[in-house]
Amino acid sequence: MTPQPPIRAPHFFWDEDGPATLASAQFLLGLLCDFARLSPIWKDRAGRDIAVSVESETNREARITLRGALTGHVELSVAPSLWVRADVYLGDTWFGRGWIERCYEEYEIWPDASDGIVGPRVEDDPPGRISKRGYWVQFDTSQWPGYVSTERYTGFEIPDP
Repeated sequence: MTPQPPIRAPHFFWDEDGPATLASAQFLLGLLCDFARLSPIWKDRAGRDIAVSVESETNREARITLRGALTGHVELSVAPSLWVRADVYLGDTWFGRGWIERCYEEYEIWPDASDGIVGPRVEDDPPGRISKRGYWVQFDTSQWPGYVSTERYTGFEIPDP
């Protein structure tokens, strides 16, 4: 599938409501790698272990490997649109793509070609979210085209110490 970022420009909290900048997108990519380094083991919703490590990182791209209950990798890159692109591979097979920004405290993840608009109700959330400190990642499976799941939400978190 051809990469298609959301139809609006990304927002970055630290740009103080100004237009997105390359420096902000690069900063976000670095933060996402820092989050992956918070713990060598993450847990999925079923409590299974996933070993997470940053395999490579530059200011324009990175690769995070996953082993255990989930095996594959995530390729992060700064797109020309200034969205941070995340391509997820299970094994060596491409699984899906998300586009990441940080509007306020939490980080938001959007599927290809989405409108990037959260619903009007207070309980409406974006399709994917990362906590402000990077301790968990959550996806609303109903908002990801082509993703089939019996569970409405899926995600990962750093285990309690």
